[in-house]
Parts: sequence; structure tokens; C-alpha cells
Amino acid sequence: YTAADMTAHLNEQGANLSVDATTSAWNALLLDLPHERIELLRKLKKRYRLYMLSNTNYVHIAEIWRRLETKYGTNPIIDVFDKLYLSYEIGHIKPERDIYAHLLADAQIQAHETLFFDDLPANLKGAESLGIHTQLVTKEMGIIELLAE
Repeated sequence: YTAADMTAHLNEQGANLSVDATTSAWNALLLDLPHERIELLRKLKKRYRLYMLSNTNYVHIAEIWRRLETKYGTNPIIDVFDKLYLSYEIGHIKPERDIYAHLLADAQIQAHETLFFDDLPANLKGAESLGIHTQLVTKEMGIIELLAE
């Protein structure tokens, strides 16, 4: 969805919002990407192929890119991942089996050689259904802590 689409839908439900107001509210949901995670990804990139699979939309991804470029002067996500797989571009979302199958086929990687991290158990089940190894990321055990073990 675009910001205009979301605004139109909300206004049909009785809201009286501008596109800017909808965009601001929607983007307030976004979290920061800590420098430590960027550094971890850069280290991993030296040894592994990295792919990002995200349930996202154009409004969020445009804001994320803007924030990263403001913070880092560049977009480190583009630099560290071999390819980004974004649900709004693919037409499938996690945990649908098809989104994982698309990634495996497009990246030409084998499920049994792939490790997928996510913070939602349902998304892990979708990946596991294709034989992908998975790891749950939690507030208590984030990706930095998991990979330090």
C-alpha cells in the first residue's frame, strides 16, 4: 500500500487524515537500527551470503532508507545484504511458504544450508516447512547475543 491508499482507506472508515498525518503515524512504529547490528552484519558479510526478508511496505521502507542515510551518510542495509526481499514487491508475506520458496529459488540457495532469523514463531514455522534452519530472536536473546555464543 502507498500512504495515499492507507489514508483513503482510513478516511472511508470515518477518519479525517492527510497523507502526511498517516505517514507520520505509520512511521512512528519503526524502531532504530543500532550501530552494533550494522557492524555485526558487516562481519558476517565477509563470510556469508546475507539476504533480508521483510514484511514491509513502500511507506516504511522509504522512511527506513531516509533514516539510515541521515544517520550513516549511506544506506548500510544495501551495502551488507546481497539482496533484499520485500513482501510488497514479491506479493507474498511471511509466514506464507511461497515467500521463502521465492527467496530460495531467486537466490539459488539450498534450504538445508540456510539459517533464518525472525522474532515471530509463526514466521519460523513457514521457513521450517521448506527445510530452512531457523532461530527465534527475542528481546532477551537478540541476534548479537545469539551469534556471540
